Amino acid sequence: MIPILYEKGTTDFSNNGLGFLKDATKATVTEERNGSYELSLQYPITGQWYELLGDGCIVKAKANETSTPQLFRVYKISKPLKGIVTYSAEHISYDLNGLPLAGFSALNATPQMAITKALEETPLPHSFTAVSDISTLNRTSILTPCSVRALLGGQSGSVLDVWGGEYEFDNFVINLHAHRGKDNGVSIEYGKNLKDLKQESNIAECCTHIMPYAVYNNDDGEGNTEQIYVYLTEKVIPLTAAGDIGHYKAFIMDFSDRFGDDEIPTEEALRAKTAAYIAAADLGTPKVNITVSFVQLWQTEEYKNIAPLERVSLCDTVAVRFSKLGVTASAKVIKTVYDALAERYDSIELGDAKSSFADTVNKQAAEIENVKESVKTGQAQASAALKNAIAQATSLITGHSGGYVVLNPAEKPQEILILDAPTIEEAVNVWRWNMGGLGYSSTGCNGEYTLAATMDGSIVADFITAGILNGALLRTDSVESAAISQSYKAEVTNEIGEATSSVEQAFIAADEQLLSLIKSVESVFTADMETV
Repeated sequence: MIPILYEKGTTDFSNNGLGFLKDATKATVTEERNGSYELSLQYPITGQWYELLGDGCIVKAKANETSTPQLFRVYKISKPLKGIVTYSAEHISYDLNGLPLAGFSALNATPQMAITKALEETPLPHSFTAVSDISTLNRTSILTPCSVRALLGGQSGSVLDVWGGEYEFDNFVINLHAHRGKDNGVSIEYGKNLKDLKQESNIAECCTHIMPYAVYNNDDGEGNTEQIYVYLTEKVIPLTAAGDIGHYKAFIMDFSDRFGDDEIPTEEALRAKTAAYIAAADLGTPKVNITVSFVQLWQTEEYKNIAPLERVSLCDTVAVRFSKLGVTASAKVIKTVYDALAERYDSIELGDAKSSFADTVNKQAAEIENVKESVKTGQAQASAALKNAIAQATSLITGHSGGYVVLNPAEKPQEILILDAPTIEEAVNVWRWNMGGLGYSSTGCNGEYTLAATMDGSIVADFITAGILNGALLRTDSVESAAISQSYKAEVTNEIGEATSSVEQAFIAADEQLLSLIKSVESVFTADMETV
């Protein structure tokens, strides 16, 4: 197909726009599973439409073998090289980055309901709609402003984060599939249709053992709090499905979050939770990616009668066989590079998903885990510090001896003075209580009162130790906290202190077929954390 050029403000793409880019020398579309979707176009400066081919304009091009021609918006233009300019264009769905949301929440919703609600709530006009075959009801809440595309995936609480699935962007239609591709029994093999093959194995995340543990705070009833760590007797469990990577590598995992608020971790419970995790996760299998170049047999005369059975699309499962290299694998298509001019694939990539959406969610999930651990530790430290402060104050007040109580003046007194000397003139440390308030001075009766509770409702102090502070507004020049910083709490941990769920991402390869699994786990945050 010859790409078609449209002006940047075009809304009707049923016509031929400004014209056909028949002078284009190259046009390739790269699409990744739940990842990037872009067109790279090369066009000569002598071409008919060169002067009109600028930033923001839209190019319609064939993106793969099965979908209708897709729209791509130009966002970058290179300098001419030997009279050829390279234009980088992203799929029209990236326009969702410009549609804002003032936060978002959905309760008991399917992903289609959630995305549709977001499209309705954005204040800017658009032409996008949503479709999904996932019927799971779930909830999500994002308190900070974000774009509609960020809501689709890329942050904690996003649609992909909560419901999972595989996106297919068909121009202005957002389609979230439970499983986008199919397994039609297509095989790519040496002597049939395989032209080139590159296999890449990655053992960086491959483990041979798992070392689980859990930690909880134990209060001895006398104001002392101790962290108790629970391990298995043998410390580590071998992963029976682990590949031979030539050395031992243990995956250390904290299971504290998997215990309820009132559930004290035990070795038996830890062992059971570890067994369940091993069954769901894929820690022992090396990650394998295979990049192949192949002949599209469905375009040849010999295979024209079985073309539908040989056609391959993104997220499909195919078999790859190359006996000379000892490669026999069944894996999912995770990336395609399509020649839009010749209408054939340049290459496809099979193996483990490299999703920018999922990568972002995984990184944020790890950060949240670190924050939760920091909060729990900080709570224990804050509780101990408060108890020590109370004990010290009690000791000062109940154990103090001496002092002079003076009524001032002696007749019809207006205030009470507690002095460290017999007379007001001699006193240095003074407590003074009258209708104006109660205050303490270390510089005499007429000195500065650095600690005071005044009749207008104000409290002045250099240092305040408190267990719980309730208030509608906190004004401060700076905040320090061992448990969690206020800036991080405002920007990232939208749901700290609420009964929400966190998401753990794991990509499972079963019989070398890549499937995605997203599990929701109950948050360990308690209501007390709202006060940290």
